Amino acid sequence: PLHADSLKASAQFNLRYLAYGDWRAGHWTAVADWQNGESAISVEGDRVAAKIASNKRGELEARAEFSGLLLQRALGDSLSLMGTLDVLGLLDQLDGATASLSLAAMALSVGELSLASAVPLHMVYSPRGLVFEQVKLQTPLGTLTVAGAASPDSLDLQLDLPQMQLARVLPDLAFGAGAAQVVIGGSVARPEVVGRSRLSALALDTLAIGDLRLDFSLGDSLQLDLELERQGYREVVLELTAPAAALLGGSSAGAAHLRLVLDQLSLQAPLSYALDQPVRGELALRADLVLPIDRVDSSFSWGAIEGDLSLKKLVVDTQVDGDSLHIELAPGAQARSAGGEVVFDSLRVDMSRYDRDAGFLVPAGALEFAGRLPAEGEADLRLGLSDVDLVFFGGPDGTADVRAEMAGTQTQPRLAVLLEVDSVDLGLLTGRAAGDSNGVDWHLNWTTLLEDSLVVDGGLPWNLQAGRIAWDEGWIKAQSKNMGLFVFSDLIVNLDHLDGRLAIDIEARGLDSTMALDGRVDFSNMEFALVDITPVYVLPPGSLEFSGRRGDLRGFTAESERSYDEFELAGSLDLSSLAEPYFDVQLRFAGLDFRYEDIFRADDINASLRMEGTPIASKLSGSMNLREPLAEPVLVVLNAPPVPPPPPALRDEFLENMELDVHVDIRNLAIDSELTKAKASGGIGISGTFYKPVFQGDIVIEEGRVFVLSRQFDLEQSRIVLNSLVPTRSLLDVAYDPLELDPDLDLRATTKVVDRDDGEEYMVTMTLQGPAKSAAPSFQSTPSLGFNNIVRLLAFGTKSSLNDNYSFALGAAAGQFLGKRVEKVGLDEFAVLPSSTIIGADQTKPALRMGKYLEVPFPMWVRYEAAVNRMGQGEVRLEHRLNSILTLTGAAQSEYDRYGLGIGLKKEF
Repeated sequence: PLHADSLKASAQFNLRYLAYGDWRAGHWTAVADWQNGESAISVEGDRVAAKIASNKRGELEARAEFSGLLLQRALGDSLSLMGTLDVLGLLDQLDGATASLSLAAMALSVGELSLASAVPLHMVYSPRGLVFEQVKLQTPLGTLTVAGAASPDSLDLQLDLPQMQLARVLPDLAFGAGAAQVVIGGSVARPEVVGRSRLSALALDTLAIGDLRLDFSLGDSLQLDLELERQGYREVVLELTAPAAALLGGSSAGAAHLRLVLDQLSLQAPLSYALDQPVRGELALRADLVLPIDRVDSSFSWGAIEGDLSLKKLVVDTQVDGDSLHIELAPGAQARSAGGEVVFDSLRVDMSRYDRDAGFLVPAGALEFAGRLPAEGEADLRLGLSDVDLVFFGGPDGTADVRAEMAGTQTQPRLAVLLEVDSVDLGLLTGRAAGDSNGVDWHLNWTTLLEDSLVVDGGLPWNLQAGRIAWDEGWIKAQSKNMGLFVFSDLIVNLDHLDGRLAIDIEARGLDSTMALDGRVDFSNMEFALVDITPVYVLPPGSLEFSGRRGDLRGFTAESERSYDEFELAGSLDLSSLAEPYFDVQLRFAGLDFRYEDIFRADDINASLRMEGTPIASKLSGSMNLREPLAEPVLVVLNAPPVPPPPPALRDEFLENMELDVHVDIRNLAIDSELTKAKASGGIGISGTFYKPVFQGDIVIEEGRVFVLSRQFDLEQSRIVLNSLVPTRSLLDVAYDPLELDPDLDLRATTKVVDRDDGEEYMVTMTLQGPAKSAAPSFQSTPSLGFNNIVRLLAFGTKSSLNDNYSFALGAAAGQFLGKRVEKVGLDEFAVLPSSTIIGADQTKPALRMGKYLEVPFPMWVRYEAAVNRMGQGEVRLEHRLNSILTLTGAAQSEYDRYGLGIGLKKEF
């Protein structure tokens, strides 16, 4: 037999994985003992230990100690505590227990919400309620102080944010100073809340908004007052009054009264931020509305709104593609709600743009909106766009007209839309759409300037009563028998010429992730030419055939065309991801002709290239072989001025994100310029991207000659080494000026010179080693001469100094050879010329030219040229390169009183 005074019991629990929902508490153990009416429970978990004990008198004592991370989940949310919790009470009267929570540190992170203790926290609980003795929390809005007490029958709390911060919540919103305070009184059943907030010097992305004041109170009703003041002027006044019972769900009846006044509200900050471009605007309106407050599960009814809204002013000024645009609301726009319907009246927005030729704003279309929206019965809403200039949408020259009418009810709607877009460059686009309760169908017809047409039909079923749009049952069909591409030639900036024909017959079933394509696009008579590159390339006929979410290139093979010997294009397009379609294209050609400006020519290029990836991450790999190409740019600066930079190239996002892995093999490259004639071969690997390429490899100069001070030097076998580890400028920049690569040089050249005074013969050797942009030539002679004598010998055929002209020229030539040192004082050009190009100057005298390249206010060269014996009387010349063939030049020559401005045309025809 067991007696109560001798009964013993114990239990042990081992919880290896304790979780609540997706919160994980880790490994926990619990041990419980009971003997003679006394109990003890010990709990240990990851970074927590607790003990609960009771005696025969029913007295309960509990203590928990926290030492770090308690809860966490995969999303990164966590709860961490450092401190103790003590509880005292009676088992049969737990509502009279007392508790004390003391935390040295606390951190809670749930989604975007994060709280952490700013000081040690201390809270006490008793039958009278919870007392916040010391609570300061670091929140995303700043340091929050909580003080007071709370119980079911009485609330007396104060929450203070003395220094409000918004950087973590709204990083683009800033202000000079901010504070907020909330006082809570009353009871849990009937709370009374009063709050206020002040934000001064409010700004959105550095654009000033003003000073914000917000006051609210919640008792029997909610009263909210908001004011926005800017430079001492109130731009926004909002007043809202609503019954508290309806807001808190205690009653389904009630209405809120809203009064809103916008008086010359500046739209510069919000519109500039939203459109990411400078915008100026003002808005003025008056609204006095009575809004129904229903339960959450009630349906919203427009007709239940009572009141008036009057738009006094709306003005917006901005720019699109360099064109100044103006939008202004016509006077008298109103919206009113009465008798169970909302009526929109006289809502018209006039658009205009600045005409540079006329010098003032000219009409550019109008938007009109009118109609009625009843709570019950059929609606009638009309929207119209009349003669709207396409420049408002960033489009080409042209106008658009749209007429839309929405009628019927929410469950039985009727929709009709008519569209007409007339573009100077693209032709005429007409369309219509019609919808009802079963769905919408549309028809578009695009007629180009060549009278070719593309027809697009489509449909989208829906069930509005069930709230379902059947995207998987939608369809689009595009057809064109023979569309010419010549009209698009001027619309693609990187193309100088485009022509060919397209035949399109494609149908798409499903307008969501279930989309499947069927059909083909046939290409014929295709030809194109890139800007500054010839010849015109003719593509063989082929097609792009679609099946499901995949498209394959078919055909595109040819031989013996005028611009190549062989050509083959193949590949596929994977549309599994419509946002990032994947492509894999292989290109192979042989005997391709290529001309870039007047500086590079190749008549026999063989290549095998592969391009794969997506529009935002692709790779171009393969190899190219150039046989006997001809390059005319100067590879080494000796006594030539720097090559002026080419016109700025437009950035292309696709090229910017394309990785390169191409090997270029060059055989018998002919370098032919005014200063250098040579034969070279080598191999170069190109990595990086189109705009930030990295070149590695070397070129061996097998033979050739270079001209220095009008002397021909014979090149010995030399090397140009490319070993860059960091990206250089774009491929186009490098093609225009190879010195952008700044290769390492190891050049050696010799010439034989006979002194015209004493007949002695000298062998002069020039060496050039180091980076091309900074290397300076050095000279040695046999028999041995000093530097000055070698320069005299090369420049004037004698090592003797006979008159001052030689001294002047020697100084100029020495400065020229040490031109890289001249750059240290800010000059980009320092060259000696055999004669001056100045009108009226003595053409038998050598001249000196100095120059500086400037980027401000626009790219230009500033040059000064004068005869070496009359350096104080020269000519100043300004040169600005307009494009690849046009240069704008200005000159001033005080001695001969000549000034001029002209355009120079340089092009080989």
